[in-house]
Amino acid sequence: MRLYVFNQKTVEEVRQEINGQYNLSATITAYQSHPHFPLLRGLIYQISNDLIYVKRDILKLLHQVDRYNIREGLKKLLSNDSTTILAVCEVLIPWVYLRGDYEMLQSIRKSHPGIVIRLYDIILEFYERHLHDLWNVSDSERDIVPSEEEFSRRAMGDLYKLGEAPASALEGFILLNICKLAKQGLFVFFELWNPNEFSPASLEGGRRSFRRFLEAQHRFHVPSDSPLQTDDLGELQSLIDVGFTSRMSTLLLMAILRNEMGKTLIFLKQLKPELHSAIEQAQYPKHTWELFSFPYFYRIILDAGVELSYVGHEHKPPAPASESSINWEDVSNIKAADKFLHSIPYINPEISDYVIQTLRWRYPLRPEEGFLLVVDSNNITAPPEDRLYNFNIPMKHNIRALTKFLGLGLDLNGSNLWKKTTCWHSSSRLIQAASLWLWKRRRKRSHAINISPILSAIGNRRLRLKQLQEPILAGWN
Repeated sequence: MRLYVFNQKTVEEVRQEINGQYNLSATITAYQSHPHFPLLRGLIYQISNDLIYVKRDILKLLHQVDRYNIREGLKKLLSNDSTTILAVCEVLIPWVYLRGDYEMLQSIRKSHPGIVIRLYDIILEFYERHLHDLWNVSDSERDIVPSEEEFSRRAMGDLYKLGEAPASALEGFILLNICKLAKQGLFVFFELWNPNEFSPASLEGGRRSFRRFLEAQHRFHVPSDSPLQTDDLGELQSLIDVGFTSRMSTLLLMAILRNEMGKTLIFLKQLKPELHSAIEQAQYPKHTWELFSFPYFYRIILDAGVELSYVGHEHKPPAPASESSINWEDVSNIKAADKFLHSIPYINPEISDYVIQTLRWRYPLRPEEGFLLVVDSNNITAPPEDRLYNFNIPMKHNIRALTKFLGLGLDLNGSNLWKKTTCWHSSSRLIQAASLWLWKRRRKRSHAINISPILSAIGNRRLRLKQLQEPILAGWN
């Protein structure tokens, strides 16, 4: 990606010139008398030869420049008009801006007026190429690396001061997310964004070029990269009012599972207005999922599954059905909805009782079949291909949900948990997880949950395994 332009040359052309006809030593020989010349020389040399593999180490080098009070020496070096120094400045500008060092930034711009700087390019540079490297820092580095919120607030303020409106749908999407990360409202976004030039639909399309930025924002690690993904109800309503709609069914389901009544009502008003009107006239229950009948809840899961199946596609998913009727002949989507339903207790164990009732509706003849599928969906022993999308489910949720369903007295002979050849390993992991959970709960002197169903199920299975192994071992003897 080309961020800056100077003398109409690309970065690769500059690097070729550096490796060929320019000698770095000759460029900085004039500054050898400086007492901290080795540090300055090392900084220029490492950057120009791309020897800094962990890019945030550039911040450490710049911090040392301040620590040893050699800023003026660095300014003089960077004022040189050689191609080597121009290339170094091109690399340094984003990191100088990240530090909020406007004095150094102004000095570089004054020495090299041919360098074109756009804040959107700097923001995109960090979030596309240095996201995980930049803000996954140790405690000792926190004084050197500004927080993501601090950087976002500075970038948002500078964009507003410069009046730098988005020049593309991608830049519009960047502006929106920077404002959300800054946690100071969406005033700057609405001030700079022109919906007549870039519609909400086009901004939602720009998200595909911003994937790495979005990976860090998923509270539930669901592949939902919608601009509507926010915890601020005011922001959510204002974005819906101007026409943003992407991933709304998925976010409605997430709001229900997180028991967020405010968000649930906002999404329902947009997606299911007739149901929203009926709910407004009644008293709100304690839990969001109690607002819905079992078929209606399953319909919401089905709509979310259809949306998620379109993640990464150019085409938009179909609009969710306004009625609660279900097309049982749509086998692939029904299968995806069932998989989601089986995993819900691990996302939020509080919903387990409601899921049990929903499974009795879903499997009216053999509800135990649905219960066993829930047991097999746990994230402790289930193989990755059997888990739901990319949910990062806490261990305590797995233990609580497993305890609930194993306590129903299920015959685990029909469970894939025991059919797999790795059942001994699975049993060991279950015991370790359950024991760890109990130990942590007791340390906090709080009421420990009863995990005897887990231990009983494991013990019974091991006894059955031993009984099966005895005649096989006898045959070998």
